[in-house]
Amino acid sequence: FLAVVIALIGAALLTTPRPDDIRGCLTAKMHNIRLCPTEASYVKLKNISPHIRNAVLVSEDGGFYDHKGIDFYELRMSFEENLKEGRFARGGSTLTQQLAKNVYLSGEKSLIRKAREALIALQIEKILSKDEILERYLNVVEFGPKIYGVKQASSFYFGRAPSEVTVLEGAWLAFLLPNPTQYSASFRKRELTRFARTQLQTIVRRMARFQRITRDEEALALAQLENMFKPVEELIDPALEAELNQNTEGGEIEATESPSALPTEEPSSPDETSPATEEL
Repeated sequence: FLAVVIALIGAALLTTPRPDDIRGCLTAKMHNIRLCPTEASYVKLKNISPHIRNAVLVSEDGGFYDHKGIDFYELRMSFEENLKEGRFARGGSTLTQQLAKNVYLSGEKSLIRKAREALIALQIEKILSKDEILERYLNVVEFGPKIYGVKQASSFYFGRAPSEVTVLEGAWLAFLLPNPTQYSASFRKRELTRFARTQLQTIVRRMARFQRITRDEEALALAQLENMFKPVEELIDPALEAELNQNTEGGEIEATESPSALPTEEPSSPDETSPATEEL
């Protein structure tokens, strides 16, 4: 058994990317997406609205700027929940781990893949700055069927550049991340589901609680919920809409693997806030 474990660790180490591969241009393995900081399709972090960045951080990885690639608290909680459920019910992945999975691995759910993901995340953290990691993540992550990166997502959902995205729109993009295909059902229907509305409210309120937006901005964003996606007909690419309709026939379901899944209602006190967001 020990020999098998050592062999697996050795194989994982041999397949981790080299520093030049991490810094350079490449094609992401998960969705075959080109990721190159020097190309026109790539959006620099300074040109991405702070509302997108902050919404993603408070909903996906509150301790991003403090951890070294792995959030061991979330990892332990995920292990305990998965053991209890007898399946991969909770991911526990940081943004760095998600980047590692999207760029270098597959969507396979296995202990070997999770081990490789962790090793690659640690290596990425040694080579790239936190801002570079967040920048690459936002340029490659999926926001819906065949919608990858903030540039395409901002254009598809809102008809605007990533730099122009509002508080509520940033919360929407962050909301999509755990399960982009299913969670984008509200956009297809032109009306927020109850689950989507609750999650968006939670993200916006977290942004205000951690002083990422003002209370006035929070109030405005929550008031805009009623008219979200109305009208949007002129913004929709017919081909992408057809793909969206095809992939969301089953309606909206909750994610099965979310690094720090949002609660279905706002915690009543700071003590009830998830540990992942307390570090913000």
